[in-house]
Amino acid sequence: MFMDQVASDDEIGLDTFDLLVAGVRRCMDTGRFSPADPVPLALQLWSAAHGVMALVLSGLLEDDLALATLDSTWRNLCLASGDDPARLDRSLAKVRRAVGAPAGRPSTGRFDARHRG
Repeated sequence: MFMDQVASDDEIGLDTFDLLVAGVRRCMDTGRFSPADPVPLALQLWSAAHGVMALVLSGLLEDDLALATLDSTWRNLCLASGDDPARLDRSLAKVRRAVGAPAGRPSTGRFDARHRG
């Protein structure tokens, strides 16, 4: 299964997490986020991304809904951390363009059929 540990090296993946911590710290240093320890927010952002990816890999979440879920989750976390809504919307739009995220409401596929009325 994709969640099985594939290596015993405790450092695998932590270099990526360190980059995320550094990015959160930069946002704090420039006033985008309220001053705080950057690790808890980085861990929340990292966990959200990995959780959504686990759902995609298990076939429970389609790609476009995964992108929309990450977008809204990261938006909520950034706003709660003090980011300006207009600046955040510009940043997220830039990310959407960079990853080729589809425009419009995402298809919710199996999730919609099972969990919505």
